Amino acid sequence: MDKGAPLVFTQCECAGTEDAAVARDYCPTAHCNSQFNTFFFNQAIGAVFGGLSVVPGMLIVLRSVPPEHRSISLGFNGFLVSLF
Repeated sequence: MDKGAPLVFTQCECAGTEDAAVARDYCPTAHCNSQFNTFFFNQAIGAVFGGLSVVPGMLIVLRSVPPEHRSISLGFNGFLVSLF
């Protein structure tokens, strides 16, 4: 098997193409690119909104915890955030 040749699977009944072949390569159609762009856009928006809650959450912790317990509360908060 040539390492430079693309890997093509033949006789795939569920492929939905005339030759019943599928390749292990990037999708050449514009439809796949639009799905990727939609996914990337949704991830970016989610990251922005997720990041917007970090500073207010930290301020709530700093204002509601006594000064002598702030370091342990911030450490425990970071631990809990890293679990999820």
